Amino acid sequence: MANRMVNNKEVNMKRNYPPSYYKYREKNPTISVKLTKNTKDALDKARGKMSYSEFLKSLFAPNGIFIRFERQRAQLASERAALEKERGELAKIEHFTIPCSTCGKSLFFKRKNEKYWNERIKPRLEEAFSDYHHVPYCGGTT
Repeated sequence: MANRMVNNKEVNMKRNYPPSYYKYREKNPTISVKLTKNTKDALDKARGKMSYSEFLKSLFAPNGIFIRFERQRAQLASERAALEKERGELAKIEHFTIPCSTCGKSLFFKRKNEKYWNERIKPRLEEAFSDYHHVPYCGGTT
């Protein structure tokens, strides 16, 4: 009699499994993955002494790498949004520093009261620095 290749599906359909088998298979599905030799070696190195199942479960555990990446991504997104908001607010602020005539430490001036800034401070600053220009000379009007 010649060897005949049997389709697994046909065999499974011919066998009678108890209902518990189907419940187990539904709750614990099997996955099959084809890997290159290099990828399998890297996977084996990463999992250490854990089984493949334990290693994959550990990735998605509450403290697993994917969960940590998701938390980190969310945190970075919120920090980026906060920095963008702050940068937008800072772009609106006009400020400058000059050394104190007594101690030499920097004095920081910024626009808090816009009316006072525009009527008193800004015109004096423009007048005080009207003779200054870029070095080398930028070619603007003096």
